Amino acid sequence: MEQPQPEQPQPPTQTSQPPAQIPPETPTQQPTAPATPKKFSWKRIILVLIALLLIGGTAYAIWAYQNDYFPFQKPTTPSVGDQTQEQEEEPKEPSESAKAPELKSLDETWNIYINYQLGFSIKVPKEVMLVADRPDWVIPVKIFEDTESSTVFISTEYRAEDTGETEEGYEYYYPKYDKVLNSLELIKDEYQEEGYCQSPCWKIVVEDVVGDAGLTTLIEERLGSGFGLGEKKPSTQEGVYDVEITLPPGMVVSLGVSIFKYSPTKNKVIYSNFWQADTFCNPLGSPAVCYDEEMSESPRFIE
Repeated sequence: MEQPQPEQPQPPTQTSQPPAQIPPETPTQQPTAPATPKKFSWKRIILVLIALLLIGGTAYAIWAYQNDYFPFQKPTTPSVGDQTQEQEEEPKEPSESAKAPELKSLDETWNIYINYQLGFSIKVPKEVMLVADRPDWVIPVKIFEDTESSTVFISTEYRAEDTGETEEGYEYYYPKYDKVLNSLELIKDEYQEEGYCQSPCWKIVVEDVVGDAGLTTLIEERLGSGFGLGEKKPSTQEGVYDVEITLPPGMVVSLGVSIFKYSPTKNKVIYSNFWQADTFCNPLGSPAVCYDEEMSESPRFIE
């Protein structure tokens, strides 16, 4: 029979125990050296001051340049190079009203005279015959400007001075004429003494007027009492009118010829008065012609 084995002793069962918590290590503090006080940086302050001075100086220089303010600047004499550069600079174009009057050629017969200050232009012939049937007396037309009274005279470069008939024995010759150089002084003196010019001449004035009342006053001042404002007809220039003149009672024909070009927008009149209807002529032309009618239609205001 088998003998029962003796029971082996079982190792005691171990109950699970939670792991022991290890306390965190406390960091050991290292000994620190005492902080040294910072030194005062003079270099930084100096750099900041220099930067502020530069900014302020630049701002002042810009302001002084824009306002032309340089109290400590001494006048300097420009060098030769600067003077040459100034001379080479192109001059500024004058304004329209400051331009000098011009006489421009249109063709073989006509010039056009432009007066920028008075604001008008007119056609004038290049030459006329001063003494009838005398080819040697075909004289250039010339413009005389009286800036003091804003008046323009159209006349000839020379005038004919009658020295009287020449008598030799029993024969009489045609009057002898001498060429006398024309001038503004001669023309003005004749107008002052006689009211007209001996040589071929037109007197042109540009006047300021306002409305019909101004036109009426101007007509009476220029032509005399009794002359009045007539019809205003459109001229060849847009917005400009040819003004007709009414004669005094009892007068059938005017002793002279008057031209009135009126611009209501500019409130101005181009006025001319002359004694003969045919003042500027050339009987030897081909064909023979007088230029006054075309001249009287040509005055224009400068736009």
